[in-house]
Amino acid sequence: MAACAPERIVLQPPAGPPSGVDGRYRGTVRLIRAGIKGCSKSNPRVMQVSGGLISLGYTPGPGQRATLTTTIEGNGGIHASDGVGTMEGEAKDGRLEFTIASSVCEHHFSMTKVN
Repeated sequence: MAACAPERIVLQPPAGPPSGVDGRYRGTVRLIRAGIKGCSKSNPRVMQVSGGLISLGYTPGPGQRATLTTTIEGNGGIHASDGVGTMEGEAKDGRLEFTIASSVCEHHFSMTKVN
């Protein structure tokens, strides 16, 4: 009879952000590619991560601004897309390394946790 019992499927909830990822980060944003004049230049940057959430603006097209938002995955992965722009990278050892790209602009963020 046991062979006729339905298979039990157990779904695991997604892992939350890694512990210690919340805080203030300081670093640089480097312009990698500019297909238009409206792409932000390379510059120093300060950002806050709260609840594992990253939310940053980007340029999807000429004269446009949009925001990509994601929660850092349990393994430290940073992944977001709105169908136009993408955010890809990693949170590890008190650092955030990620790239935000669209068809017209691409920036690399290199950030270190300061508190």
